[in-house]
Amino acid sequence: MDSPNTYEIAPPADVRGRHVRAARTLLDWTKARAAQECGVGVNTIGRFEEGYETLTPRTVGDIVRTFEANGVIFVRADVGAGVFLRSTLDGE
Repeated sequence: MDSPNTYEIAPPADVRGRHVRAARTLLDWTKARAAQECGVGVNTIGRFEEGYETLTPRTVGDIVRTFEANGVIFVRADVGAGVFLRSTLDGE
């Protein structure tokens, strides 16, 4: 490997439903829990995750901020995009 991959925090406009699904899995949240935390409907979360729903930039921003406030980091990199969960002091 000649050079390490570089990444940066993804802006909400780059976050897709598959990233939200991965983030929800990292937090062990159901769709209902994610919807409640984000202030949207369960169907909105489900349809967005499946790629069937185009949300307003404001709604996506609200969803991204909610996940970020709970330790999720959405990133874009030179090799693609991904989702991380901040590590905690107790190792979980």
